[in-house]
Amino acid sequence: MKKNFLKRACAASLLFAGVFSSHAMAGTDDGSIISDAGVEKPHFRTSVYVREGYDDNAETSNNNQVTSGYTSFGINEFADFGSDRSILTIGVQLGANYYYSQPGQKFDWTDNLSLNYTYKLNERLTLSLASYAAYQVEPQYDLLVAQNRVNGQYFYFTDVLSASYQWTRRFSTITNYTLDGIFYQDAAPKVTNDYVAQTFGNQFRFLALPTTTLVAEYRFGIVNYLYQSGNNSITNYFLTGFDHTFNPKLLTTLRVGAEIQDQNVGGISTSPYAEWSVNYAYQHLSSLGYYLRYGFDYSNLTVAQTDKALRTGININHGFSPKLTATLGIFYQHDDYSNSGGTPGTAFTENTIDIQTGLQYAMTPRLSLNASYTYTDLLSNNSLLEYHRSTVSIGANYGF
Repeated sequence: MKKNFLKRACAASLLFAGVFSSHAMAGTDDGSIISDAGVEKPHFRTSVYVREGYDDNAETSNNNQVTSGYTSFGINEFADFGSDRSILTIGVQLGANYYYSQPGQKFDWTDNLSLNYTYKLNERLTLSLASYAAYQVEPQYDLLVAQNRVNGQYFYFTDVLSASYQWTRRFSTITNYTLDGIFYQDAAPKVTNDYVAQTFGNQFRFLALPTTTLVAEYRFGIVNYLYQSGNNSITNYFLTGFDHTFNPKLLTTLRVGAEIQDQNVGGISTSPYAEWSVNYAYQHLSSLGYYLRYGFDYSNLTVAQTDKALRTGININHGFSPKLTATLGIFYQHDDYSNSGGTPGTAFTENTIDIQTGLQYAMTPRLSLNASYTYTDLLSNNSLLEYHRSTVSIGANYGF
């Protein structure tokens, strides 16, 4: 295990070096290379962490729950740099959880990589890339990943490439392409979960007021399952909405409309669709984020069984002082699974609530102590699917 962990650390170091080299070779309008003088000195931040915790249902089981103490450890790397035209930020986490009483595999890996790059080609055209990849075990509700329980290690990725063009002072468009997917390591969840999805989208944006942009949007989505081709689907989205800035600290985005899904075996289904997000920096060192999404979700069960899902969550970061901060995340997910192929008795619902709380205290500019508690509860009209889980941990972070 230690050897594999060191290999991951070396790979991350090479990634940083490779991305920085490619960034330094970015081109200008006349095809020349941006000089070193135009590139800001990169900022690198590194931290290590260790936590001790207790989990009362490590495998999210309905019965025969596995309780175990665990140790989490890892390293975080963060870098940001840019020039007059471009900004690049990268974050890498390499870590693991070791469960003392978990049967079989006792290590769970918790690796992830995030990358955000923006390049202003000229005064009208801006290109951007947002990428995230994770190799982990735990459900991550803010990712909108279908699974809401532990099913072994999985690899998840999402990449969004977009081009924004300012046609006139008031009218602009944003064209984007999204590629995402999930791949489970164990055979059982692979069969119903592994997929690759592509979404093509275009926004038509009109600046109606200095603080309000009206939006009409079309998306075209293709989902291909690796082992359940009957769940393959094509979806058309027809949306309208707005982006509004109440003040520099409070922003909101809303999209509403309809989606038409044509599933390979299940046929054509329609659903209302909605997305809403709010970001509010309500005071110094404190912020609030809220999101809501309703519509078809990636089906992760039997062939021809659609899932209409409501996902909503709020995340609060509150600074009591420069040294003491607290976090609170509350996430709710409702899944409504249709009858499989019209077969009576196969429909069911799930309701999942996940609450995450934490405190962090900065002992010194480099050393901080933290404590966290997480509670998850899944309720269903199929009692075999239900579970509840609590985890608690204390630990420390050291930055250098």
